[in-house]
Amino acid sequence: MNLNLCVKVIYIYDYITNTNRTFVEGILRQTKERLRLSSPRNKLLPPWT
Repeated sequence: MNLNLCVKVIYIYDYITNTNRTFVEGILRQTKERLRLSSPRNKLLPPWT
């Protein structure tokens, strides 16, 4: 097993998973904001819920 290839695969995998995590977090944050803004009841909740 070529060690260099192994390191490359791990690096690429880490890059992809980090990108996906950031992407998903961004979508979740946008969705939470939209829900909080669209519902008057949610204005009573703190922004971090």
